[in-house]
Amino acid sequence: DQIFWFGDFNFRLSKARADVDTIISQIVGDDMGPLFEHDQLSNVMKDGSIFEGFREAPIHFLPTYKFDIGCDIYDSTSKQRTPSYTDRILFKSRYAEDIKVVKYTSCSNIKTSDHRPVIGVFQVKIKPGRDDIPLCAGKFDRGLYLEGIRRRITRELKMREAMKNQSSSTICTVS
Repeated sequence: DQIFWFGDFNFRLSKARADVDTIISQIVGDDMGPLFEHDQLSNVMKDGSIFEGFREAPIHFLPTYKFDIGCDIYDSTSKQRTPSYTDRILFKSRYAEDIKVVKYTSCSNIKTSDHRPVIGVFQVKIKPGRDDIPLCAGKFDRGLYLEGIRRRITRELKMREAMKNQSSSTICTVS
């Protein structure tokens, strides 16, 4: 009865980089309204063209993409990508009151990617159902799951080693 759809939706703010930088510099508190006038995802959801019936909690944090890795500077490369809300959490329930948003925010202190992670905490009303249906219809492959974890750890360790060997860059100083 509930659906959560989350990840990098790749929707952007449809405004020039300089304009978005100006809007961000004028934000007071956590009112992101001036940015959301230009948010592609919010606008197409309002007109009902996609994600019909899905909702998103109000956003009270700055754009989570695109950062220079390791610091709090939006894209300083020659591409100068516009800061945007690409990572989102959408949800849908048969009954709106069955999902309550407890928290929806970004993790601004995690700087290992050009995206800042977005987290959501929800209180969800679960209705009892049948318990004789096997989870995942018995198709869960533990070996495949463990191999995925091993690959992610290997990639993370290689990235950390590369960052450790690099004392500075033209973008940020790493200590």
